[in-house]
Amino acid sequence: MRNAKISIVGAGVMGEAMIKTLLKSGYKEEQICIVEKRPERVAQLKDRYGITHEGIDNCEICVLTVKPQDFSSTQIALENVENALVVSLMAGIRLEKIESSLSETNRVVRIMTNTPITMGEGMSVASIGSRATNEDSAWIGEVFRNSGEVLFIDENLMDSVTSISGSGPAYFFAFVEALTNAASSLGLSPQDSELLVRQTFVGSAKMLNERNESSTILKREVTSPGGTTEAALKVFEEMKFQEIIDSAVSAARAQAAQLSDKY
Repeated sequence: MRNAKISIVGAGVMGEAMIKTLLKSGYKEEQICIVEKRPERVAQLKDRYGITHEGIDNCEICVLTVKPQDFSSTQIALENVENALVVSLMAGIRLEKIESSLSETNRVVRIMTNTPITMGEGMSVASIGSRATNEDSAWIGEVFRNSGEVLFIDENLMDSVTSISGSGPAYFFAFVEALTNAASSLGLSPQDSELLVRQTFVGSAKMLNERNESSTILKREVTSPGGTTEAALKVFEEMKFQEIIDSAVSAARAQAAQLSDKY
């Protein structure tokens, strides 16, 4: 599939992230085509990445990054890509629906990724359709590992994944926001508060990633008996921090399931 022609259908944030990922994976500008209804966005991406082609005809791989409500209008264009591997990044639309809307010669893979993919640090989770091949799975793993990590799961777990890694960046940013506000309430300037919190999280994430130890062990290392960290963590426990997280994730999962039923 190294010489494949690849069409990106939908040139929003995720569409652009896919262009960057493909280029990082060694694909050439002339192998990538853009399908986008906004001419100014097409011009912007062509100028930014050196893409020269538009359209979907005769592509071997078609990546759908459109909004789920736009899938019905996209199906018309997909009639011209029989035999193509269709990679769906559309939230909420199940494999069965996508497969039933396409030719029997199309193979389909569904992927849930998150916004850190735009920084090359995404968490992408793939479910393989009934007609997809081992070669298709290998291609997904090879390409998406150039923009972060990849996990393959059964589709019945996709709503759970959405509630963790799909929505997870917002949980992280919410905690950063809350801790920054807390720092300001203690008398620090907004600028100093932001720097303290930002670098603390950047450094902590690097420790978690590079030391390859569990968060439980790393938390214990920071927590001295009778110290300040222990005092703060006791408040988390008293305020039922874990229950708050469990409830939030459950609400996100329920909403993901509702959207899947809708589309």
